[in-house]
Amino acid sequence: MATARFLLMAFMLLILGAELSAGQTADKSSETNWPLEVIDFQIAMVSNTQLQGNMSMGMGSSGSMGMSGTSPISARAGEQRLTLLLKSKNPSASQTINAVQWESCFNTTKSDTIIKQFKTKKKIKPTKDEALEESIFYDTKLLPSPLKIGFRIMKIEYSDNSVWENSNHDKSPFVYKTISLK
Repeated sequence: MATARFLLMAFMLLILGAELSAGQTADKSSETNWPLEVIDFQIAMVSNTQLQGNMSMGMGSSGSMGMSGTSPISARAGEQRLTLLLKSKNPSASQTINAVQWESCFNTTKSDTIIKQFKTKKKIKPTKDEALEESIFYDTKLLPSPLKIGFRIMKIEYSDNSVWENSNHDKSPFVYKTISLK
């Protein structure tokens, strides 16, 4: 019986690995139970030199650069900004989302697992689409190419002060996408 379970698990990992290596996201519908539909997951990379050029212009009247997440000033030499974007839809017919807590996961070239946590405060009206965007800075020399990067939804706060929280916490699967860093 244990051998059959092991073979089934190995077969499932093989299938999942084939999907991920092809650059496809995993099937969200069978693995997640989030009350937020993620339509697309995108990753963009901006080098530190491009950031320095952009830092001198584009300041709004409030002094904000319009970026969520980490400030570009915190970027160190060799680091690049990875912008993670979840194109999302609120499937509820009645509840407005106020904030989404989510995590991103990737491995370094030394096989260290990095998990970044975000809280994106964005109103998503019932049945409407919105983009959730956060940025992190990371030395891309420490990242494998291609890079397998994933996300998962951990908590959703609604305008009526109700909350949905991922009951699986650490066991909840990430939905992965593979990107080339070259």
